[in-house]
Amino acid sequence: MKFNLKLIFTTPFQKNIATLFSGTLLAQLINVIGALFLAKIYAPEFYGAYSVFLSFVSILTIVNSLKLEYVIITDKSEEKSNNMVNAILIIVLIVSAIHLFLFALFEDFFFKHGIIYIILLLSSITSIFLSNAKLLESYATRKSWFKNIANARVLMAICTVLFQFVLFYYSVNGLIYGYTGAVLVLFIFYIFISKNIIKKPDLKLFKNTIKYHKNIIRFAYPSGLINGVANYILPILILAYFSAAESGVYALGLKVVSVPLFIISSSISQVYFQKASDFFNHAKYKLYDFTKKVALTNILIMLAILLVINTIGIYLLELFFDKDWENLSIYIVILSFFVLGQVAFSPISSLIVIINKMHIGLIFNITLAFINFIAIYVGQLYNNIVYTVLIFSIVGGLSYIILLIYFLSLLKTYKKEV
Repeated sequence: MKFNLKLIFTTPFQKNIATLFSGTLLAQLINVIGALFLAKIYAPEFYGAYSVFLSFVSILTIVNSLKLEYVIITDKSEEKSNNMVNAILIIVLIVSAIHLFLFALFEDFFFKHGIIYIILLLSSITSIFLSNAKLLESYATRKSWFKNIANARVLMAICTVLFQFVLFYYSVNGLIYGYTGAVLVLFIFYIFISKNIIKKPDLKLFKNTIKYHKNIIRFAYPSGLINGVANYILPILILAYFSAAESGVYALGLKVVSVPLFIISSSISQVYFQKASDFFNHAKYKLYDFTKKVALTNILIMLAILLVINTIGIYLLELFFDKDWENLSIYIVILSFFVLGQVAFSPISSLIVIINKMHIGLIFNITLAFINFIAIYVGQLYNNIVYTVLIFSIVGGLSYIILLIYFLSLLKTYKKEV
């Protein structure tokens, strides 16, 4: 079939991706440009504390919801989906109270590893708002409110950068306070557009829904939690075993190289989830070609972007930052392979839930977490953080590529069944 430019963005799938892409692209441009200027004025050690805070928030956000937001999108019943939204709002509060108690109980342990209690406290509070915003985003995905989702991302980016710049003049923790304020604004936005479904949940209906989707609790939740730990724990470990400054430089390097990944993944993953679920339920044989096309397109786009980042991008960053950030370019080069591997599978990772292979996801995420600890051990052993980042990037990136190959081979069997 000949390529026809007129066909671009004509199908609902393409239009939804275009809507999310435009909002996500604008949001990420604001985020990354803002992050570079903020990193320059706040210095590496303060950016390091912020990266540790973000790691805790990201992990706790997964902990809070028990991954039940999957049910909101996948369940065929509108009533069950709406009821699940209201139930998760309460679950988040209960789970958050538990980890707040645990943080208070083990405050001395965290302090010994350079993590002050205010970071733990604010990460718990922020995760409450972020968890609820994300579950309402899942509801918006089910309703195909992709324009609202795009607007929410732009709003979050603007508020984050604006608050963090303003708070710089009042506190060295302005990055943390600013992000918390922005998440609160995001939550209020989603409450406003979803207010019509907020009501007391039906406990009996909730129990029946959980029983039907029990594999999410059994596999998807522990898998998602371990994946969160694997993806976000390294800044925490770097702070504990190296320094806050090293953690800050690493975090900024990962942020720069991950921006295109986030744009691609955020633009495609939710729309892919919706479309792939439909194929799985009504036309399984189409799933292989569809998934292969999406994955290969993502990889090619990322390769082109990484080429620019690792040439012109690094040159400009070296001109912009002073010697306090001298390892930034090294981390960007090394982490590029990990991000390339991640983009191969992350945008289509909902396959794990769709075809009910959550045990495979669990095994993969355990492996990824194990890689992190091995990487930090080797880096500490040789007193060289570059070894840590190198192991994490190469082995982690290869793991994602292997996972993609496995799922494509599995989907190919559906074509043979026709």
